[in-house]
Amino acid sequence: MNYRHIYMCIITHAKTSNRKRGDGNYYEKHHILPRSLFPNWITKESNTVLLTAREHFFCHQLLTKIYPSFEMEKALSIFCKFKQDKRALTSRQYEICRKAAHRANLLWWSDDSNRERMRKNLHEALKTRKIVFSEKTKQQMSERSSKSRWYNNGERETFSVKCPDGFIPGRLKLTKEQKQHKLEALRKNRANRTEEEKQLEFERRSLANKKRPKKQKKNINIRKYTLDEWNNIQKKAKLTAFETGKSYSECINLIKKEVCPCRKYV
Repeated sequence: MNYRHIYMCIITHAKTSNRKRGDGNYYEKHHILPRSLFPNWITKESNTVLLTAREHFFCHQLLTKIYPSFEMEKALSIFCKFKQDKRALTSRQYEICRKAAHRANLLWWSDDSNRERMRKNLHEALKTRKIVFSEKTKQQMSERSSKSRWYNNGERETFSVKCPDGFIPGRLKLTKEQKQHKLEALRKNRANRTEEEKQLEFERRSLANKKRPKKQKKNINIRKYTLDEWNNIQKKAKLTAFETGKSYSECINLIKKEVCPCRKYV
């Protein structure tokens, strides 16, 4: 199907109709060449036309076919965000808008530069603002995290509850260069920390250590060696090492077990 021809037919019909705002009909301003793709044509009056709400929606549908890109998908998805009586959408039109929004979202996140920019923005925002979650939200997050696993498709990895199509369990194996790059980035981040960030990290780690369960000590009555006992053990160890040819440390351990396995000398 020739989408460009259909698009130009609608534009030509609107241009030749001599439409004006205030004549009793509802019109919307439309840029024939999209602003996001053709910025040089933004200020030119010949690039604008008045369309009805239905024509405007249909033209943006055609633009996603003529210029398949994130910008066109995003422009179409905006239609479902307006709550106007004159632009009421049917369920079919709403579905088209939501699908366009989903495609635009996938295209945006597939770009590595966008992901890196979002990560930096979040990092800067977290420095100045503390996010407080309710107890219910914390519980839901912990339950979801406990059920989630890492999956990868050989190029990309994701952390989710269900395994996406084409993915296998496990994380991507990093090459030596990627590991080195990761280590250098960590070192830079640690070197550029402020005193407040260092203090916060120290407090976080101290709290984690307090919450960590302590190891239970075995109920064994341990008595220390006296200085005389320890000197006798050392002498016997030297003699046995000289006679048998074994190492001094081995002889020490053997004699300590013979004397008393529950004693120690510090």
